[in-house]
Amino acid sequence: MMLMIAPNIAAALPLTAKTFSDQSASAVDTLSTIPNLGIILGIVLGNVLATQLGAKRTVLTGLAVALLSGLVPVVSNSYYVVLAARLIFGIAVGTFNSLAISLISDYYRGDELAAMMGYQSAISSLGSSLLSFAVGYLLLFGWHATFLIYVIALPIMILS
Repeated sequence: MMLMIAPNIAAALPLTAKTFSDQSASAVDTLSTIPNLGIILGIVLGNVLATQLGAKRTVLTGLAVALLSGLVPVVSNSYYVVLAARLIFGIAVGTFNSLAISLISDYYRGDELAAMMGYQSAISSLGSSLLSFAVGYLLLFGWHATFLIYVIALPIMILS
């Protein structure tokens, strides 16, 4: 679920634009897309971290950073702080992005591997849909509240 979660807050951008009225529309839209740049950087960093820390620690570190940086916009009204947090969120997701697939192939073979890859894809899509629904609900409480969807990293960390 965490792999596809970054752009889910896009529905909050119109409300966000009102808060950041001193920023252009494209600058506000960047809040939804900047994590993608971070993911690219994080994939490179993730490979280095996985070599140094091991896969599990890399995933847990990425999840912890994603949780913390994902929640920064809940409490911040500074465009630049939110933008930096979104970039860091992307980097954190990128650190475990490639491991999400490679770990499955490390533990499973043949039909089991195919089934697990299918489950991974299904959960990603289902999770993204459910979190989009949650964003729609959380919008009732303001754009800051939509970033609470990133709390989903906590139970994932606990289960790891």
